[in-house]
Amino acid sequence: MGNFYVNFTTRGPHQAAIAKSLRSAKRSAFVGPSLDALTVFYDEQADTQYDSAIKVVGEATSQDLNAPVLAVLNHDDDILAYWLFVKGKLVDEYNSFPGYFDDGDDTPSGGDAKKLCDAFAVAGKAKAVSEVLRQRDYTFAFERHRALAELLNFPSLYCFTGYRYLADGEVPEGGSGGDFVRIG
Repeated sequence: MGNFYVNFTTRGPHQAAIAKSLRSAKRSAFVGPSLDALTVFYDEQADTQYDSAIKVVGEATSQDLNAPVLAVLNHDDDILAYWLFVKGKLVDEYNSFPGYFDDGDDTPSGGDAKKLCDAFAVAGKAKAVSEVLRQRDYTFAFERHRALAELLNFPSLYCFTGYRYLADGEVPEGGSGGDFVRIG
């Protein structure tokens, strides 16, 4: 069995501001530490992997924090999907295997590398990001996620887990439970 997780990365607001926003919204969540103005957080309801729950959290936190938010979903290491929110609006989405559930097309769809790079202040990496999004020879979704996180300068220690793993006490190797603020 592969990985199943959803998480959100934002640029700008720090851990305390994100925790305050999630508390105000009455979310059950964890917020990782802020590293180089990037913070990863995890929402219980979004971790169910329903698009609608992911979009609610992404839109609301992006709006409330006035910051870009990238929601990433890994489904069984077969699908990597993302939703990019800017100023509370969904501006880009991507699916590495859109036909997964109906034995359809495995050609990645969506994904605007320029929008993604602009949102996370790495404009010079759009070509490389586009290549990661379009490449078809990743065996596991976390490999694509790792390559994408590296190009976007995301804190890799916190990018490859979700709410359920953290709630079960599975802290990323190299981190500690004290790194996270728990909400709800």
